[in-house]
Amino acid sequence: MHGLWVGAGATAKKELAEVKCKKRRTVLAEDHLAQMPKQLDVFKTNQEEFAGKHKQEILEKPEFLAQFQDTCALLGWILWPPEKGFILFTDFSICW
Repeated sequence: MHGLWVGAGATAKKELAEVKCKKRRTVLAEDHLAQMPKQLDVFKTNQEEFAGKHKQEILEKPEFLAQFQDTCALLGWILWPPEKGFILFTDFSICW
């Protein structure tokens, strides 16, 4: 009988550990999702600053422009190169 108890206790401990791990993964995932908008805002700001600093190069080199546009498109941004600088549209409601 003692061996059976050890097996049942081990199973219960394993199940408890799995539940704790699942809860921890959920908390970590929620934290990660909560940080994403902040990280995207920082990235957007950096992209806009980069475009401002390298505007001439971007406009003169088609390969460079294509790479920059591809980077923006991966995040669903529309790149609009007006005369005074680049604008990244992330809210598509303003485009229509």
